[in-house]
Amino acid sequence: MKHLSWTIAPIVVLAAATAAAQSGVVKGDHVGCLTARMYDDYAYAKVGGDWQKTDEMINSLCFGIEGREFTVIESSFFAVQIEVMTADGAVTPWTGKDVIR
Repeated sequence: MKHLSWTIAPIVVLAAATAAAQSGVVKGDHVGCLTARMYDDYAYAKVGGDWQKTDEMINSLCFGIEGREFTVIESSFFAVQIEVMTADGAVTPWTGKDVIR
């Protein structure tokens, strides 16, 4: 039984550390978009300097998420889907992975 407790304890600590790393507050000027594809389009426009397209997307498909508490829901290679609270309730935008670092 003693051996079992030595095996379970590190797993519990690892699970707690992983859960803590998957939530936080968005720091910096970040944008969340309704879908992963929309976020990709926004990121490509921003990197390419297409400010008209980024402005259009922020006014319709994307929104600022700076300062909001988040919880990670899903992760892809370049983006993460997070849950954030708004005045209307919880929303689940996609944003860049740098938000969770």
